[in-house]
Amino acid sequence: MSKPVAGEGVTRSAVVQKSRAVRLTLIVAACCMVGLACAPRAIADETLIKKKFTHHAAVRGKAVAPVITEPDPAMLEPAAAPDCAFGGTMSNPATVEQTRAKLDYEAQCYRQAEAIVRERLGQLQDAAKKMIRAIRQRNLVISSR
Repeated sequence: MSKPVAGEGVTRSAVVQKSRAVRLTLIVAACCMVGLACAPRAIADETLIKKKFTHHAAVRGKAVAPVITEPDPAMLEPAAAPDCAFGGTMSNPATVEQTRAKLDYEAQCYRQAEAIVRERLGQLQDAAKKMIRAIRQRNLVISSR
């Protein structure tokens, strides 16, 4: 039995199937290229790899205890007191404008210091929530064995 020559005995559905296969191959290749372009970032982010590994193992039906990551030790260090002392020159006695400028500077400085401390606290709370969630998941995995 000989193979059909192009144009002989080739049905329209065979051509459509072949074009779909080619399109699918191109889409898969494009997705792989995008995935490879993102790979250096994913490799640098170790937690992303651990999450994906845990997820894929769970999808395959294996119970894998999640990795418990501790908060960054720098987040646990006490924050330094803000240095909001006015460094400008003041006359003796201070004028109303100088006093107003000094109080405005100090108020802005303390507001900015508070925003920094609140952001840091939020990051620490997020890290603690992730750690607690991982501990609970690990306990569930251990208790299910």
